[in-house]
Amino acid sequence: MKIVDLLQNWDIVTLEEIYDFFEETEDIFIVKYDGKRSINKYTILLSSSDSRFELIRRDCDNRKEGLLYVLKEYYSI
Repeated sequence: MKIVDLLQNWDIVTLEEIYDFFEETEDIFIVKYDGKRSINKYTILLSSSDSRFELIRRDCDNRKEGLLYVLKEYYSI
C-alpha cells in the first residue's frame, strides 16, 4: 500500500492499515491518548527512521482528523 492509497480511501482506512503502511516504510508512527488532558487528548507523532524529514506532530481532540493531517504532511515530503 502507498500513502496515496491511504489518502484516497480515507473513509474506509483502518488504524491497522496505517500501522501496516509504516511497518513497510520503517518510519516511526505513534498515537498517544492522554485522558487527563481537557483538550488535545491525542498526540500523533511521525518520525523518519533515516532523517529524511523532521518530526511531524499533531495534538488534537479528533483522532481521525489528526491522523489525516499527519498523513497529508507525510505525503507532501
